[in-house]
Amino acid sequence: MGNLIINVNQQQPLYHTDISIWPNELKALLTEQEATDQYYGDFVREQLHLLDSELNACRNQLNILANQFHGYTLQLQNVIKSYIDEHCREYRMQMEHRIELLHYDYHIRLLKIEYLRLGPNVFQVNFSEYISYVFII
Repeated sequence: MGNLIINVNQQQPLYHTDISIWPNELKALLTEQEATDQYYGDFVREQLHLLDSELNACRNQLNILANQFHGYTLQLQNVIKSYIDEHCREYRMQMEHRIELLHYDYHIRLLKIEYLRLGPNVFQVNFSEYISYVFII
């Protein structure tokens, strides 16, 4: 909802902000006219609701199919689950990578906001823009 949820094992950042920071992917989906924290929040809640509905529909469909399948047992269910877990490792790694990129993007944007809040002088701003340009290329 515009704020990064930090795991218990992760260290809280030393910088704080009261503004919401939305992922660039989300910003790209919406037009600038719609770009308000309320709109982003509503959009995210709607997408989460749709995903929950789809997950529940898939669970119901699986239960129906499992009940119709003669000989379906908990042991067979565990075998299928372990097979899926083993063969979805690459997909899981891709998702974890995307999550890490979101974390880095969030922290970089928070650092930029904190930097600007501290009121850098013109030389510092120009130098930081130069450094950003050099590292992007």
